Amino acid sequence: MAIDTLSNKPYEARNFKIDDELQPINHAPGNRADMVFEYENFILVTEVTLIVRANQWSAEAEPVPRHVAKIQSEHKDKEVFGLFVAPQIDTNTVLTFFNNRKHAINNEMVDLTIIPLTVDQVKFLLSVFKKKRYSTQDMKRLFESIQANMHGSKDALDWQKKIPTLIDDWTQKL
Repeated sequence: MAIDTLSNKPYEARNFKIDDELQPINHAPGNRADMVFEYENFILVTEVTLIVRANQWSAEAEPVPRHVAKIQSEHKDKEVFGLFVAPQIDTNTVLTFFNNRKHAINNEMVDLTIIPLTVDQVKFLLSVFKKKRYSTQDMKRLFESIQANMHGSKDALDWQKKIPTLIDDWTQKL
């Protein structure tokens, strides 16, 4: 997704080592997000897991908001979006991200937006990029649309159900 406009270098964006075939050797060390992509006017904090079902919530509900909040706290001049990617998104994980839109860091309240996407949804976005070569600003508009819908949804399940439609609508407008 338009890595040529990154403010940080791609190898600085990921907090884990990869092998010669670009496969992860291990996960990001404790207290660090998996990947942090810095763009001119926003930051994308990306967390990826292979965990599905109920243990996804128990494993990710605490560290993901903490990692996003830490980056938000360090970069008050930029909008920060958390992107949580998993093969499937557990309902309680969505509920946690929907209900916990604030996090305390260093005795300061930080606003959070954590967007849950499946691996298939990310693959779809990459396939759209191959055809339409959207910009990072286009990508930011998608995240802003999902964020706005979060605030306008009656509950987490309503929000989660709308995300595929928001992605489709965004794709049509490219």
